[in-house]
Amino acid sequence: MTTLNQVRFCLEGNEPVDYHPLDREDAYEFVRATLDIFGYQRLRRAGKGTICRYLAKFSGLSLPRIERLIRRHRDTGSVVDPRTGNSGRDFPRVYQPADILLLAEIDEAYRQMSGPVTAEVLRRQYRLFGDGRFARLASISPSHIYNLSKTRGYRMWWRKRKLGIFTSALLGSITAVLTVDDVRQDLPLGGRGRLAQGDRPDGQPGFLRIGTVRQGDRNGVKGIYLINLIDQTTQFELVAAVEAISERFLLSVLTSLLEQMPFRIRGLHADNGSEYVNHQVADLLAKLHAESTKSRPRRSNDNALVEGKNAHVVRKYFGHDHIPRHFATRIDAFAR
Repeated sequence: MTTLNQVRFCLEGNEPVDYHPLDREDAYEFVRATLDIFGYQRLRRAGKGTICRYLAKFSGLSLPRIERLIRRHRDTGSVVDPRTGNSGRDFPRVYQPADILLLAEIDEAYRQMSGPVTAEVLRRQYRLFGDGRFARLASISPSHIYNLSKTRGYRMWWRKRKLGIFTSALLGSITAVLTVDDVRQDLPLGGRGRLAQGDRPDGQPGFLRIGTVRQGDRNGVKGIYLINLIDQTTQFELVAAVEAISERFLLSVLTSLLEQMPFRIRGLHADNGSEYVNHQVADLLAKLHAESTKSRPRRSNDNALVEGKNAHVVRKYFGHDHIPRHFATRIDAFAR
């Protein structure tokens, strides 16, 4: 493409565009060539924005990285990969593209479990079953698994899976490395991420979000706890009160709240508190064939619906002051 009109037509047209994904070296060369062809620094503001969107879409690089490369091109006239020696910073790449594809296939086979569970699967594939393909991934940290899942290679793998044009060679050869007993013994519960399909429920009820409101302390003595359960689609909301968030008090109340929901329970999303992420709650949801998920690190909006209702609904009736625990039964009756 050599004119802005061609670029705009490509970005705004409704015809499908077929292109071959670029590797990292070609992507940086594509950015440099595009900036040179269009004379980026001489364009007006609207034209610069069009070129940025064009580069971000077809280079596979993020928009912040595109902006950094544009500044580097303005200052030096060149665009180089910071991971190569040309930039003066030669950092060895630990995880290769083949490792990222293995991680994507593991997530496909195990339906994208949480980072700690996935790390345990990778470790066992290498150390327990001797699969040499997992030599580097065997020591990966759970947090870095999330980093690799944001890379372009990982995203492209899933995009091809959705298009039905990619056949995994690994799914049939993955050794079953986890059993239910293994997970119950030493691995975290609940899939990490937004409630599966809950952020796009397509009008279906049953995708629930739950949160706990602590009703103040006084002289070191804790008050009652309010349980707030909301359906994302219909906004159907139930509130209950308990003396404490231990299994003795919470499980029976949670069971009764789920039974009051006038539709099939499809999923339950909570924060990372152990009152909801435990084996007892997992068994309860398994009987309902409902999925359990928990919020991601540094993603405060994952459970924003409950937090907003806590402030606007629960606090409206109960305020912020301390309510002694012996009032839990009466408060629970009022809340129901």
